Amino acid sequence: MGRRGAGPARREQHNIRWSVSGLTSSISSFKLFFSPDNGTTFEPIPLGDATPTMTQRVISIPEVDTFQAKIRIDAIPFNSPMRRSESINPFYIFTRTPTTGRPSR
Repeated sequence: MGRRGAGPARREQHNIRWSVSGLTSSISSFKLFFSPDNGTTFEPIPLGDATPTMTQRVISIPEVDTFQAKIRIDAIPFNSPMRRSESINPFYIFTRTPTTGRPSR
């Protein structure tokens, strides 16, 4: 999976939103992750200054072709176990328009 050829992969910008239930005062920060393989592996998505009250962020997604993309968010608390949530269903990303293999007439 991924991109062929030399050079860095382009990244598209997307707005990601989330909600927090319970007290946000116990959360020190958030971390976001991207998976191209239905959650088998995740790579971190830089958030910059992630604050406990943050509920959305514009992020960069790698240029990959996948039907199994997922996003995960980790809430990092001050003094309690980390809370984690990820996309329930995978979504797809295409770097080029899929073709049927049949010539057009």
